[in-house]
Amino acid sequence: MWRDQHLPQTEVWLSEFGWDTQDGSPYSAIGHTRYPQQISTRELQALWLVRAYLAGAAAGIDRMFMFMLRDEPGNGPFTSCGMIDLQEQPKTSWYYVATLSH
Repeated sequence: MWRDQHLPQTEVWLSEFGWDTQDGSPYSAIGHTRYPQQISTRELQALWLVRAYLAGAAAGIDRMFMFMLRDEPGNGPFTSCGMIDLQEQPKTSWYYVATLSH
């Protein structure tokens, strides 16, 4: 890795990644043929977050930061990226990421 040769003391961070759970958002996780059509955007967000953390760990990334903890009011982009919804209830991704980290 370039960093290992030129800046061995420098950490590699991956920050502000995540996926919306609002149906129809261009920033929501997209299912593919492996997942059935009925899978919810909340389930897809959870699967993609766990996949991202595992891929980052395998690649040797030092720190990873999911975009935001709680959803924001509104219908704009990134307002439903959180792992906790507007009613302060954990989404599916909360449980998946908590399980991964434990």
